[in-house]
Amino acid sequence: MSDLDTVPSDGGEDGNFRSYAAPWPRLWARLLDTSIYIGVIALVVGIFLPEFFSRDVFEGRAGSQLIGLVLLPFALIMDSIVVVVFGNSLGKALVGLRLETLQNRRLNFSTAAKRNLGVYLQGLGLGIPIVSLVQYSMNFSKLKEGKQTNWDQANFTRVFDVANTFPRTVIAAIAYFCIFVGSTALDVMSEDNIKDSEISSKSGVHNRTDPVELQLKRAAEQLKPQQIDEVTRLNGAVVKGRTFTYLYTITRRDVKDSYLVKFLNDSIEKKVCNNKDMRSDLDDFSIVYRYSYELPDRDKPILIDVDSRRCSLIAKQR
Repeated sequence: MSDLDTVPSDGGEDGNFRSYAAPWPRLWARLLDTSIYIGVIALVVGIFLPEFFSRDVFEGRAGSQLIGLVLLPFALIMDSIVVVVFGNSLGKALVGLRLETLQNRRLNFSTAAKRNLGVYLQGLGLGIPIVSLVQYSMNFSKLKEGKQTNWDQANFTRVFDVANTFPRTVIAAIAYFCIFVGSTALDVMSEDNIKDSEISSKSGVHNRTDPVELQLKRAAEQLKPQQIDEVTRLNGAVVKGRTFTYLYTITRRDVKDSYLVKFLNDSIEKKVCNNKDMRSDLDDFSIVYRYSYELPDRDKPILIDVDSRRCSLIAKQR
């Protein structure tokens, strides 16, 4: 006599005799449970550790599949806790199944955890799609032939049919597909948003362009190259955000860098901080004026920044 034909010799906790669950209800119950657990864990992680999902590896549909692989073991731990606390999982309760020991008792955590370890290794194939599909097929055939899964045999547990009907199985399948389709749609939308963002970045088009930055860029475009003195030339200007950078080249220097930096600092600070219009830009619009000097025999330019805070500090020192 096969396992499928065998029923417990006595009633369950509610006194009713029970037969073993068929493969289709078990499949949809498991898929629904797993998707719910992963969704709940992902939500909690997203709230308390949002930086975890901000990594590039978790972007798009491939990233979502990787998230599923990472969270699957935790989902099975959560399943063990739910089964111990409530006596059943949501998916099995919806389908009309119940997980118990051969003596029709609720599982303790040790048994539930060991059983789910077997599910993880021999039933879900670590969540790897191809391996998982093969193992689903093998275990489905085993249940259909009246045999039991390895994890149920090893832990003396069974999934009993207590109130299963075809409509309940269909409802569980529809619920799973709704979750699956919804998560897939979110992944597609996320990928589209990333692509739109990349296209906008490459084309220089931004939905929210800073008007102050636009004005600074226009001013930089109007600034023509010019020779300031025998050794100093203004090449132009560039703008990034609200930082306006003047680009200078000094063709000859007769003093050490330290003396030159001090001289430039003093002269530029006086020029900017004492200029009414420039000081107004610093205070009212948080603009930074940066002066970049390329020098012979120096790999990096000398950079001097002047902002509102620096001008205020200089004013206090006087």
